[in-house]
Amino acid sequence: MCETGETITKDPQLVDEIDPVDIGYVSIELNYNHACIATELGDFRTSLEKFQAALDVFQRIENIRGPQTTEMEGQWKIREQSLYGGIANSLDGLGKYEEAEVKYRQCLAIKTEDDELSPYEVNICRCMLFENTVEKTEKAANLLLDFLERYRAKYGQDESRDYLCVYPSHFPFCTHCNSLGLATPATG
Repeated sequence: MCETGETITKDPQLVDEIDPVDIGYVSIELNYNHACIATELGDFRTSLEKFQAALDVFQRIENIRGPQTTEMEGQWKIREQSLYGGIANSLDGLGKYEEAEVKYRQCLAIKTEDDELSPYEVNICRCMLFENTVEKTEKAANLLLDFLERYRAKYGQDESRDYLCVYPSHFPFCTHCNSLGLATPATG
């Protein structure tokens, strides 16, 4: 089976005709989408491999991509955050909770414009609960209570939507949300 993006990166004619940064963007998106599909299928080994491949390309082209518009820079940070989050989710799915927690923390350290209520905040709590120590359980409970307090402050006590439905940067990248017509952020 052909590796994601292999044809593009190994075809000398294409490499000569296409900017390496553009090839990098394509490779990142192909690997990212492949990883998301693998995640949905519960194939966490493949999702980990593909998220990591996308992050490797991301890191290689980060310094050669040149100046970006504010909007593009924001999208770049969202993609970086989602790659670390995807790696964390994959590790979590594989039962590697301590490694997953480290990646969730890296993910959450990347600040994006809509960090107010990140689904990764909920995911790290679940991961910490599975680490099965009193200390981690207490920390997870406190983090989750903080998340819920901020969620209720923004959307009200009776709000019952899934937390992903109010996470704006989720929409541009989620095939499921786009198929439901949710390509724009939900409003409170």
